[in-house]
Amino acid sequence: MIIKLIRYIKSFLWYLHRPQKAYKRIQKTSIPLLLSDARYNAHLNKNLRHILIVRHFTPTHPFYNNHFLQWVHKNYPEISSRIRLKRLSGIPANLENTALFIPWLQDPLKERFPRQYQKAFRLQQQCQKQGIPVINSVDSLSRSIKSVALKLIAQTGIRTAKAIPITDGKSFNPGEYGLSYPLIIREDQIHSTTMSFITNEENLNTVAWENFKQPVAMEFIDVKGEDNYYRKYRYVLVGNTGAPRHLIISKKRFVRADDRVDDDVCREEEWQYTQSFRDPNHDLLNQARKVLGFDIVAFDYSYDNNGEIVVWEPNPFPVLWQISNEKKDSSHQLQTINRLYKVLLDYYLEKAGIRDHF
Repeated sequence: MIIKLIRYIKSFLWYLHRPQKAYKRIQKTSIPLLLSDARYNAHLNKNLRHILIVRHFTPTHPFYNNHFLQWVHKNYPEISSRIRLKRLSGIPANLENTALFIPWLQDPLKERFPRQYQKAFRLQQQCQKQGIPVINSVDSLSRSIKSVALKLIAQTGIRTAKAIPITDGKSFNPGEYGLSYPLIIREDQIHSTTMSFITNEENLNTVAWENFKQPVAMEFIDVKGEDNYYRKYRYVLVGNTGAPRHLIISKKRFVRADDRVDDDVCREEEWQYTQSFRDPNHDLLNQARKVLGFDIVAFDYSYDNNGEIVVWEPNPFPVLWQISNEKKDSSHQLQTINRLYKVLLDYYLEKAGIRDHF
């Protein structure tokens, strides 16, 4: 005990004489996150039923949906006083007056972060024993794995790419699984990662398998439009309600937001989609949501050359607004994100049983 006390005193004296280095070290700890949550929770009315939102510590999306929380605080301050923020830890949570538990946690939690999954699952069980509803239960997040999700989605009649998990890249033979060239190699469990376009066996033999954690081989489906552009739609299902998030139009096969064609024509096309309120494929996608067992999920999809919808993947942990949106002109998306946030907030209030209070 005395030795530990001496160490603490030495550390304190070290920080005292090096304030700048001390500040940098503190910034790398969980302290800023806890302080940020404490500032938001300062408005919490603990005597009223409220919504508990749990997020990760660093480095896994610690500020997930901060933009949404700021939007609620600015536009509906009386509702923000009914939201309590907490970080995922092994410490039992105080669930007094908790009306809803929302785990904002990275999918698939059990497979990627087993220790964090155990903590979240215990908290979820604690909530369920007290009759507190949960949105996107932590055990359901395993169904976001592409090779699992796409098979389930295909049961609804939606076209999906055939996906085969690869256990040994060097001995992998696509033909044994009914796959032909070209095909795509990507991560099975992680979103927004590098994808390799494989046109023949020679290409396959050059894949750097060590760069993949859980590789999956996927059927290539050509979705290039007649104008030589690729389109990827994102539609967010919130219960039985939906809201379009965006349409990205790109010259590249693997469509990403940073590579979008940002001219007036493409902006207008995206505007027409996002202002439609209801995706033309809503009923089909809602069936897919139910099959996957998610309360909230974003679907990324395109259309093939026959005009048939092709779902690429579900995302129960979608990033709705990124820092990059602040750096470039995304003003045309503000109305879209405001409507999506309103749908999300209404759903939370309804599930918490406090919607009639506002």
